Amino acid sequence: MKQVTPIHLLRSFESAARHSSFTLAAEELHLTQAAVSKQIKTLEKELRCQLFKRHAHGITLTHSGQRYWQEIKVTLTKLDKITTQLFTERNTSTITIRANISYSLDVLSSKLNWFKQHYPQLNIELTHNVWSKQGQQTDADIEIDYRSIEPANDQFKLLHHDQMFPVISNSISQNKINNLPLIKILGYYNEWDWWLEQAGNFADKKVTLQAKQWIENRRFSIKQNRSIVRVDNSLSAYRLAMQGTGIALARSCLVQTYLDKKELKRMHKKLEFKAVEGFHVRLSESGQAKEACVDFVEYLLGG
Repeated sequence: MKQVTPIHLLRSFESAARHSSFTLAAEELHLTQAAVSKQIKTLEKELRCQLFKRHAHGITLTHSGQRYWQEIKVTLTKLDKITTQLFTERNTSTITIRANISYSLDVLSSKLNWFKQHYPQLNIELTHNVWSKQGQQTDADIEIDYRSIEPANDQFKLLHHDQMFPVISNSISQNKINNLPLIKILGYYNEWDWWLEQAGNFADKKVTLQAKQWIENRRFSIKQNRSIVRVDNSLSAYRLAMQGTGIALARSCLVQTYLDKKELKRMHKKLEFKAVEGFHVRLSESGQAKEACVDFVEYLLGG
């Protein structure tokens, strides 16, 4: 088995060799002189080699100790430099964002242009999750996820209070709609079953007889678990709807780009309801300490 030397012994040795003093090494390392002396003796015992000559008024390196110190000080300096580059500099020159993947691609990506214009010197590290559990937090500076609007949470701020409505491919004709399956997005707490219940309560006075019949038929198919395509994110649902595969239930903040491009269209213009869930943003402790993160979140909340 290879011998592994504890790094605290090496740091004590390097400091004592550099200062030619156990006392000064102890002051630098915030240890007692006795502790440094003991650590050096432990290191010499492990290496089976005397590293210092002890004198009445100080210490000097042995020949072996001198050679060892030349190598150790280079190694420790390199280790400290790597640590600084990977962690200290990264923490100050990089902001980290963890976001729902559909929100990131359909909304956040365009907002990042603002950030780069205002903070061109900073790096962005953007990672994704499909769904995160409520109460589960990440170590990112900025976290964006989908959660219930009520009860309100002081840490998470609501980004959008979405309208929810069905969308279909812009090329689908009206007579083919009844044959299209519903595209259900797994992960949302309130999806088609919730929307159809709202629509059923609303439809008595506000929509055509044909729309009422469609709502009733779809409520029945949901209860029977029939004619449903399931996906795990909004992006996939909208893509399938664009291809004419089915009917997606859209969140207004995510679908607007597809409506503007006429890749999707609303199925019933009158039937839209305020969502009881929404995308929220949270600043972690590290994010609160970075002016750029605070500014970006304020921009997201205002924009």
